[in-house]
Amino acid sequence: MLNRQAVSAHGRGSYPEAVAAAEQAAALARQAFGARDPRTLTSLNNLGFLYHGQGRLGEAEPLLREALQLRREVLGPRHPDTLASLNNLAGLYRDQGRLGEAEPLLREALEGARAVLGERHPDTLASLNNLALLYDTQGRLGEAEPLLREALEGARAVLGERHPDTLVSLNNLGALYLAQGRLGEAEPLLREALQLRREVLGERHPSTLTGLNNLASLYHAQGRLGEAEPHFREALRLHREVLGERHPDTLISLANLALLYHAQGRLGEAEPLLREALQLHREVLSERHPETLISLANLALLYHAQGRLGEAEPLYREALEGARAVLGPAHPSTLLFQLNHVSTLARQGRVEAAVRQLRAMEPHLLSWLGAELYSSESPGVRRQLVASQANFQHLALSLALQPGAGTAAAELAASAVLRFKGLQAEEEAYLARIARRGTDPRARDLSQEIAGLRGQLARLFHSGGEGGDGSRDAVTNLTARLAARELALGRVSRDYAQHLQVRGTNLGDLQAGLAPRTALLEIREYRPFDFRTGRLGPPRWAGVLVSGDTVRVLDLGPVADSTAAAATLLRDIGNLSAAQSLHQQLIAPVASDLAGLDRLFIAPDGVLHLVPFAALGAPDGRRLAERADIRLLQTGRDLLRPAPDRPASGLVALGGIEFGQAGPQLAAAVPASATSGPVVGGVGAAELRSRTEEAFRAGFGPLPHSGPEVEAIAALYRLARRNEPVEVWTGREASEARLKALPLPPRVLHLATHGFYRAPTQPQDRPMLLAGIALAGANGALRTADQDGVLYAIEAQDLNLEGTELVILSACETARGQVDYGEGVSGLVRALRTAGARSVLVTLQPVGDRSASEFMERFYFHWLGQAGQSDPAAALRAAQLEYIRTSTGPAAGSPIWAQFTLVGG
Repeated sequence: MLNRQAVSAHGRGSYPEAVAAAEQAAALARQAFGARDPRTLTSLNNLGFLYHGQGRLGEAEPLLREALQLRREVLGPRHPDTLASLNNLAGLYRDQGRLGEAEPLLREALEGARAVLGERHPDTLASLNNLALLYDTQGRLGEAEPLLREALEGARAVLGERHPDTLVSLNNLGALYLAQGRLGEAEPLLREALQLRREVLGERHPSTLTGLNNLASLYHAQGRLGEAEPHFREALRLHREVLGERHPDTLISLANLALLYHAQGRLGEAEPLLREALQLHREVLSERHPETLISLANLALLYHAQGRLGEAEPLYREALEGARAVLGPAHPSTLLFQLNHVSTLARQGRVEAAVRQLRAMEPHLLSWLGAELYSSESPGVRRQLVASQANFQHLALSLALQPGAGTAAAELAASAVLRFKGLQAEEEAYLARIARRGTDPRARDLSQEIAGLRGQLARLFHSGGEGGDGSRDAVTNLTARLAARELALGRVSRDYAQHLQVRGTNLGDLQAGLAPRTALLEIREYRPFDFRTGRLGPPRWAGVLVSGDTVRVLDLGPVADSTAAAATLLRDIGNLSAAQSLHQQLIAPVASDLAGLDRLFIAPDGVLHLVPFAALGAPDGRRLAERADIRLLQTGRDLLRPAPDRPASGLVALGGIEFGQAGPQLAAAVPASATSGPVVGGVGAAELRSRTEEAFRAGFGPLPHSGPEVEAIAALYRLARRNEPVEVWTGREASEARLKALPLPPRVLHLATHGFYRAPTQPQDRPMLLAGIALAGANGALRTADQDGVLYAIEAQDLNLEGTELVILSACETARGQVDYGEGVSGLVRALRTAGARSVLVTLQPVGDRSASEFMERFYFHWLGQAGQSDPAAALRAAQLEYIRTSTGPAAGSPIWAQFTLVGG
């Protein structure tokens, strides 16, 4: 009776009444039944659980330990009551910050519950939730998400939408999305959880107060500070009344309100709250509890904002040392504390100390990022994860640009750019190589399944995002299935997991690989750190110039200044004013270095991926192609890309394609779902979107010169490389199915066809669905979604191009794609390089059928005429110089030469 009374009171949120009943029940049970009776053990467990809920952790631990030990002895290790004790003790350890001790208990509890009770039993769902919360606390967000989703789906099915356990799952998943920065996905979950908790549990129930805090934290993260404040105030008032001044949940509310005041600039009001929270955390939890460490860092952050750097720095140091010991060096909290400590050192002018801290932090940040990329299913989350760590690079570049900064600062900045830029793209390419090599049968099977799902997704997207049953959720559901299989492919490879966790690329390898009189210019968007105010400024370009023996970091000016010029140049590639403006901003600062170089590799960033660097104009009127041998890369890591195990052979050329009869077409809708996080908009997106959608409505017109183009190229290739096979696909033979089924990768793949990029109004989680090329029967595919003929970039990733030296897209605007912060352009170039191609030759603007054909013939003439080498970039420059200088044949200075750009090492 007393135990039931305690459970009932707990369910109503009346903790004092529940504890009193549980204490009486435990005492009576010992007297009446003895220490080992199951009824006594239930009373012990209940009392320990309630002490835990009250924040009386020290009193709870011996009771929960005793209950677990005796239940194992009396009932057995897999009895449901024993599993409940495992969960309860592990939850206590988690709240005590003893995460390493909690995890094996939670894993044992979940395994036992699945085996004994079944996948959908409420206790199994609770175990899922508990293990996910531990992963969340450990910073393993990607691993937590599928467990929380499974728990929520099971609770809704088994317990119903309004059951308290369902609401716990709903709240937990929303809180995880909040921690991941997925604010749009978090809000409806947190709103629903709070509303239902108010209705089912009441306004003052502790679970309701947790929901109130979480929703307020979401508003804070969204910048809706005025809406957050009354929620935080109410949560703190009710926590104090219901749970008391010293309960851990009350302390969280106290800190949240203080952080809101800080964000509002009310630093004087924030300070006493943060001091109180820190003092109570130390008394109630411990000096090194994770929440105590967060309180230390919060107070240090306030002192930092007040300019009290001498007081902030030791607090940051204490928080950092504690986090390293308790959470580990790669935990998100540890990394955040370390970054804040670095900013304090930098503001104090202690640049060398700041650089040392950042250098020590770099491998741990990469390790955490790798683990999250490995475990996060959503591609949008993976992309956002990389962008979310931009502050590390902002600080590294800002330190290197300080007057008097030494070599160590410059090398750190170069390392940061080299390792972080295009990180997600590299992981995708590495995963694709694993799949192509097919040494693991599980990987081979998964890769085949993934290719099929990508094809289905492309067709579904193409039809407007509806399945055969008319469900508008079909794209979302198929995307989720695809993401899960992609993640599973990564998990079957031990090599892949190791690759993710240990970044092998380093600056020394790059410098050693650069030939004499050769340099790399890595361009990176960054926000300069103001060492006086502690704030980040508006975006600028940094240039990291690397040669065999030196590293130099330069500020190349505001991003805004180049965006307008880049847009102008893409509309009119012959616009000398825009070309000179970009040259002055991006190239003039390295002009003295350029004079002593035979070759300069440039790895652009952001919208600069869409700039025709060869066409940039010096003040004397000459184009950059005339002054220097410029090679474009995606990142400097391209220079370290190993040669293929088996170089491919031969040419496959597609042209003179039969697109089918034009007419009223099916114009697929671009899904409106956006991803959060910093994303750079494409240049000229509105104009491009209008032009592409019109082409989709009218259909793809014939390209009469593309057939003769590929025949002429094939003749040149046969003459120059007599021992290599040559295939020309024209008419209906140039089909999507045939291209996907290539048995062996060719040395050269030449595609003379229509390209497109369907610029969206919002950034997409699957940007590879926006770009593609037209193949045989494309116009029929525009009318009938289940017909082949349009190859999207997401499908091109799965082509077999391992060892292919060059892919040429002799088509319009094939360099386009969604531009994401730090990841470059997600389009055909990235897809084909993921498929294995070493270099890709593409166009930036619409080019005429005849003009493209003529330029391609000149390119091949120069390339195939090279003696004893194969250097497509040199051939491209030779063709460009011919167009610039000649006064016969193609018109002198015709901009067609600047439309083509080659990307690759």
